[in-house]
Formats: sequence, C-alpha cells, structure tokens
Amino acid sequence: MLDSIEFLKSIIDSIASQLAVIDSDGRIVYVNQSWCDFGKESGACCDTVEWDTINYLTACDQSSVNGDNFGSSVAQGLRDLIQGDTEEFQIEYPCHSPTQKRWFIMRCTPFDQGNQRFIVIVHQDVSQRKLAEEAVERLARFDSLTNIHNRRSFDEHMEASWSKAIECQQSVSLAIIDLDYFKSLNDYYGHQAGDDCLVKVAQLLQSLATLHGFFCARYGGEEFAIIWVEESVDKTRIICNEFLQALQALQIKNPCPTSCPHLTASIGLVELIPNKSSTVKDAFRQADALLYQAKKEGRNKILCHSFSEKARA
Repeated sequence: MLDSIEFLKSIIDSIASQLAVIDSDGRIVYVNQSWCDFGKESGACCDTVEWDTINYLTACDQSSVNGDNFGSSVAQGLRDLIQGDTEEFQIEYPCHSPTQKRWFIMRCTPFDQGNQRFIVIVHQDVSQRKLAEEAVERLARFDSLTNIHNRRSFDEHMEASWSKAIECQQSVSLAIIDLDYFKSLNDYYGHQAGDDCLVKVAQLLQSLATLHGFFCARYGGEEFAIIWVEESVDKTRIICNEFLQALQALQIKNPCPTSCPHLTASIGLVELIPNKSSTVKDAFRQADALLYQAKKEGRNKILCHSFSEKARA
C-alpha cells in the first residue's frame, strides 16, 4: 500500500485540484498541497492540522446530523464505493465565500491495494463554467435593454403559476400594459429616446414589483406584462393605477396632441381561476381584449374583469 501511495503522491502533488485519499474506514491517508491551501484559505483548518487524524466519513456524517444534505449525499456515495456497489461517485456543489461565488465538482474513484480499498477524492473548481452558465441563463431570460424578465421568462413563470393555481384552486391575475403613442414618441424623438423611455418604464415597474411582490416582464416592443397569484382584482387594479400615476410623474414627453402632455399607458387586467379546460392563452386573449377596449375608449386607463367569483361558484 505504501508503494502505491508514494507513486500516487509523485503524480498528484502538482495537481491544482484539491485531492485526498481515504482508506476503507474513511480515514484520510494523504492530501496534496492544494487541499491544504484551500483548507487554510476557507478557514477550515490551520497550518498545524494533521490530516491523517481526520476521518472524512465521520466528518460527513456529522454534517449530515447537523442538517447538511451535501454531507449526507457524500457519505452515502463514499460508502457505496467502499462496498463496491458503484464504480464512481461525483457531486456538484456551491462553496461561496464572502467575496466571490464558487462551485466545485467532487469526484471520488476507488482503487485497490492488496485486500484493502482506497478512495481518491478530487474537488475541482468549476466556478468559471458556472458563472458563464449563469450569464447565458440570464441572457436567455432577461431583456437586454431594460434588464427585467423577457417574454420567455414570463411565459415560463405564467405556465408554472397556472399549473399551481389549477392544483390549489387559486386565482391568477394578468395585466397587459401598452405604452400609448409610443411609436410616435420613437419616431419624433429618435430610437435612443425610445430606448431610454423603455428603460425608465421597466425600472418603475420593477420597483413596484419589489414593493408589491408581483412578477413582471417586458413582453415585446412597448408592451409589458404582470402576473399575480391569489390576489384580488381590487388590489391589482390599485397597483396598476399606482403604476399609471408614477408613469406620468416621470414626465416623459408625449409628442402627440392629446389631453396629456406626458407618456401614458393603457392596461387590460383580468382575474380568473384556472381549470383543466382553460389555458394560458385564454387569459391573454381576455386581457388583450380589455387592453384593446381601453385603447378604443381613449387610452390612459385600466379596464378589468374578474371571472373568479363565477369560477368559485
């Protein structure tokens, strides 16, 4: 066994990943320098720690007792390797520090020396990959101009909320917001002014979302959307009205000859209780119809309807 460990040392001492070897009882028999350095950096140990006095399995079991699911999963995975039930075990986990987000993959592989089994444990830093994945995920679900959720993200959230509402017999409220005469504003003042306008509206909407706890998104062009779960139409109408008032307070110039010199919006708002015979498209169709009617009646207003009482009856 000693020859094998010495041979292993000669190969792995230069490996950047944190690496340790444990025996079949879980006792640490070797760690490389990267393992020691990471332990000190993370505050898990000091310079004088004697790693061969530590039982890795025991430490995992103790973490499990303290409610750490990661410790429980690792302990079980290692025991499966020791008993020969599996040939490899790996798990990805976060290990964030106060100053940076970090992720690691733990890979465990057994090898036998004589009649004894040992496990090589490698912790590989995959933070750059995870950060890149997060960036890609954000690009896929957030609008690049306004930095709020995009249509894809909203549709996913709407579908999830719809399914949950069917299961729990909860109401869902949907508001579709369309900026009045935005095309004229964009044409008259230029695309940069139009973009600035959309950013300001999105920031306003997101601030209200944070305050009132709803989900909002830029749904396309000058159109925004909001979803609430289990919120009365009376409450959602008040929030929509708060948005209209705050929008006018931004005093974004409106080039069209209307009664209001500043940018306004029209809103179609619907509340309903989803069921298995209804679809998300039904909610959008109803909200769109109310929005169209609000535009037809002069803009700068909210038209709403509630189907929830009828559905409950």
